[in-house]
Amino acid sequence: MRRYLLPLLALAGVALWLLWPEARPAPRAPVRPAGADETPAVQVLAAQSEAQLEGRVLDPAGAAVAGAEVRALLEERVIGSATTDGAGRWRIGGLGGGDYLLLCSSGHLASGPLGPVPLAPGETLGGLDLHLEAAATLAGTVRDGATGATIEGARLEAAGLVATSDRAGRFRLAGLPAGPVILRAGAKGYERRTHPLVLEGRAVTGLELHLRRGATVRGTVLDGERKVAGALVRALRYRLESGGDEAVLATSGPDGSFLLDAPAGLVEIEAVAADGRTGRSAPLDLAPGASAEGIEVHLDTAAELAGRVVDAAGNGAPFAEVRAASLAGAILASAAADAAGRFAFATLPAGLLRVVAQHGGATGLSAPVAAGGPEVIVRLGAGSLAGSVVDAAGNGVPGAQLVAWAEGAPRAAAAVVGSDGQGAFRFEGLPDGPLRVEAVHEGRRAEARNLFPGGTPLRLVLGSGHLVGVVHLAGRPATDFTVAASPAEPGRAGGTAQRLVSPDGSFRLPLPPGRYEVRAGVEGGGTARALAEVPGAGDSDELLLEIAEGGVVEGVVREEGSGAPIPGVRLSLERTRTFAFGQAGDVPGAPQAVSGADGAFRLGGLPTGRRVPIFAWKPGYRPTRPAVVEPAEGRAERLEIVLTPGENEGEQAFGGVGITLGAWRGALVAADVVEGGPGWEAGVRRGDRILAVDGAAVDAKQVGAVAERIRGPVGTPVLLDLVRGESYFRAAPLRAELRF
Repeated sequence: MRRYLLPLLALAGVALWLLWPEARPAPRAPVRPAGADETPAVQVLAAQSEAQLEGRVLDPAGAAVAGAEVRALLEERVIGSATTDGAGRWRIGGLGGGDYLLLCSSGHLASGPLGPVPLAPGETLGGLDLHLEAAATLAGTVRDGATGATIEGARLEAAGLVATSDRAGRFRLAGLPAGPVILRAGAKGYERRTHPLVLEGRAVTGLELHLRRGATVRGTVLDGERKVAGALVRALRYRLESGGDEAVLATSGPDGSFLLDAPAGLVEIEAVAADGRTGRSAPLDLAPGASAEGIEVHLDTAAELAGRVVDAAGNGAPFAEVRAASLAGAILASAAADAAGRFAFATLPAGLLRVVAQHGGATGLSAPVAAGGPEVIVRLGAGSLAGSVVDAAGNGVPGAQLVAWAEGAPRAAAAVVGSDGQGAFRFEGLPDGPLRVEAVHEGRRAEARNLFPGGTPLRLVLGSGHLVGVVHLAGRPATDFTVAASPAEPGRAGGTAQRLVSPDGSFRLPLPPGRYEVRAGVEGGGTARALAEVPGAGDSDELLLEIAEGGVVEGVVREEGSGAPIPGVRLSLERTRTFAFGQAGDVPGAPQAVSGADGAFRLGGLPTGRRVPIFAWKPGYRPTRPAVVEPAEGRAERLEIVLTPGENEGEQAFGGVGITLGAWRGALVAADVVEGGPGWEAGVRRGDRILAVDGAAVDAKQVGAVAERIRGPVGTPVLLDLVRGESYFRAAPLRAELRF
């Protein structure tokens, strides 16, 4: 279960739905019998107490290969290995049941992955022949994401092979199979990373991989006064993730204690006990390299929630299917209503959730409610939504599958229909919006958001297009970067954001057709922006995103009087970016940094040739005027920032959508929109004129009052009527928890 905690200005917050990189390994075909001139079919040789796999290794000419290393992987981890004998035969024993992946390497040759190989306990499978071909090599350098310093002793894994970086941070993984692999990287004191790559049978060198310095947390899991053993513990980061960071789990010991590697920044520690109950700590603001001690995670007392499902006329919906879901859409529990439509959940975690009900093709969704609260009424929707599915040429597409669900509801509770012979479709029994609709047909996809029942007919254009491009840093291919793409047309919501590792700086992301705002950023550096058009089929024109190296400011933050270094100070060129929500985006809107345990910081990617402010902020220290520097290209400026202990209101948490309001030429406008926040994801952009909030007209004289109306309970939508240029459109972002 994952929750996005997020902040706002007058603002309102954050929810980003991410698409998986296309470079992720494709589903592997199961082992099957081979033809006359193929590998012999798998043979079930015997049933033994321990399972075994065996076969041969053959070179490109079909000759047996002696001394080759064969590895059996289960869930991307090496479980067993063997070396082939003089006849190329191998056997791996002592295995449990599971679906295994087999890989082999020998010198400059490697096999493609064979699997999944389904193996039952006690079974022996033979006839598993691995064919060698040209292997790939991956080499590069591991660096600190904040300082750029090389990291010695980093561990890198791919396809069951392991390498360790040397004193200069260099590593080399040889004998990798051509095709998709998963690269894992980590080092002591740093966050672990996981990235999919597609390798060709050649040497790939010059990869620059950046790791973020992490923190450690020691604490105890408690159930009242009782210490809880065997609970799974993890850190939940307060930020929008682009993928690539691997969640680290710890298990509480017999005395309930745990030691957890955690990301730096604002986090909550979550514990899940064996009985399914959960608990979370208070938010922790962890400086890079810091350690938090004595953290207590108290398990929530299981709460009950009862209610009734009714139809549009208020009559009970007998035997409706009911689900309790988190505000992030994760299903927490399921139940069936009785003949009168009544339902009850016996053990739900504390906190806000929503109840989703389905009956006779209709779907209902409650407002956010708290477990243990009063009875909840879930009213089934009576709305309809009709339209058509067409291809890029405008022809109707029959047989497309369409799903529709309310934003914030679990996708598993979506209504499903198919398009008819002319591509037409119609949903009935939908809840009030905002709604999200997806259509899929033969690998092509279309999506629409910000929808409401009863609107104009929807036209979904199926596409199989890709956004392609290259990211350069200071004129050279960037190999470790984040790319975000957001629809540029008024009223279009959604997009994608992905942190990628690419040896040549290239990327290829599947996206629905349309015009997109594209942003690219590198760890500890600057950003680049461009517009791109994604076609209905094929690739877009290649986009070149040039990130300037920019200026650098390095320094330390100290406490006035004592001179002691201050860890965990947030720094940026914009004051709003020093708050947690301002630093939560996928591609930062401005350079930002956090001081480490020694108070040191490094801000890169700064504009050069002009004076820029450096804001610094931390709870417990008085706000101060920004330092002003004039960065120069290729030279690091030194800066010492002094903060005075004192009163500081700290960050406030509230429900909003990440929009700052302002007045311009007599109109109420979005003066700023936090990139990646709920408003941005719903399609709102800086400069959009706001005409109405939840159907009520507004004007420029009501800035404060309108800001309060946009704020509201987390997980609920706010309907905005807007104008951009001459285009009128509506947006319905879901409020998120903002910390500002």
